[in-house]
Formats: sequence, structure tokens, C-alpha cells
Amino acid sequence: NITLVFSFLQATKAAHAGTYLISPFPGRILNCHKKQSGTEGYAPDANPGVLSVKRMCAYFQKYEYNTICMSASWCPSRGADVAGSNVDEILALTGPCSHKHHNK
Repeated sequence: NITLVFSFLQATKAAHAGTYLISPFPGRILNCHKKQSGTEGYAPDANPGVLSVKRMCAYFQKYEYNTICMSASWCPSRGADVAGSNVDEILALTGPCSHKHHNK
């Protein structure tokens, strides 16, 4: 397991080395981009952390690496005070659920 993955290069090196699981930190990647750019918020699908994790996963899939990408350290890209923002990044990364849960 490799934690504190902040870049695509770190992720690809880990996969090449046969690492079982990496934990990229999309929230920390977002914070770095906010600080560097001065941008206060991003749309969830434009969140630099989410885009970075998507790129890592796409690379693993394309080149058939078995490395698991388990994201940690999420931060709401629209701000914690925005209703529903606590799951923005997860939905942007995975997409909406395609099935409905029914209580019986």
C-alpha cells in the first residue's frame, strides 16, 4: 500500500513496481490547485483532484495493471457550506448510481 499519492507520476511508478493499492488524496490535490491558482471552488467534474484520480484509474485500466486506486482525503470542491457538496467528488469520479434502492 502506498498512501499520500499526489501525482500521476507517483501512481504510474507504483503500478510499474507492482504495488497492490495506492491511496491518492484528491482533496489535497484540490487544495494545492486552489492555493496556486487563487480559485476558490471548482465544479465537481472539473475538480483537479478528481481529474487526477480519473487519469490514474484510466491508466491502470488501459495498461491492465491490477493496482487498486482507493482515494482518501476528500474535500468538497464547491465548498462545505453548499448542500450536497459532501458527495460531489465521489459522484464526479464514479457517476450517479444506475439503480434505485427500494425499502420493502
